[in-house]
Amino acid sequence: MPLNILKLIIVYCNFGNRSGKVANFLREKGYFQTFVLERGIENYLAKDSK
Repeated sequence: MPLNILKLIIVYCNFGNRSGKVANFLREKGYFQTFVLERGIENYLAKDSK
């Protein structure tokens, strides 16, 4: 079942490399509300633990 192209999509991976590629792919398919957690979940968790 396809996703609703109007909904917000946030993608992430450990360091941000793969999620950036996935976000670009989704945008090419018309999912323009697609965002990436910059530098991945590892960076996010490191900031949160400080």
